Amino acid sequence: MIETLLGFTTMTASNSQNRMKDFLPYFLLAVPLLLSLLLFGSAGLRTFLGFMVVIFIPSYLFFGFVTKDPLERLILSLFIGLTLGSLLIWYVDRIFQSLRLSMIISTLLFYGAYFGTRRFLGARTRSQSANE
Repeated sequence: MIETLLGFTTMTASNSQNRMKDFLPYFLLAVPLLLSLLLFGSAGLRTFLGFMVVIFIPSYLFFGFVTKDPLERLILSLFIGLTLGSLLIWYVDRIFQSLRLSMIISTLLFYGAYFGTRRFLGARTRSQSANE
């Protein structure tokens, strides 16, 4: 009877931890959004949303191929997206000499890399399943 209770307790803790782990990335994104709105007003909100659209979301989508863990995906996309995104914007800016244009081109390149990889991996999985 004690083992059953312990097993039940462990299972309940595991389920609550899984739910908490799934909720954590949304919480970690909501806190900076609210803080940027409260501290800097609409300019802070626009800056944060621009960062999300230009740098964070493309790398978050791309790292869906690498890992399924939401927290690992969040951390990877935050740091690698920030470094590679800034680097790509800087290199494109060296070519076109326009920061706004380079941000648009870099964002399109990020999304193109995501959709191209998704299409390539989808075609590859379909061909592998057809060969089997």
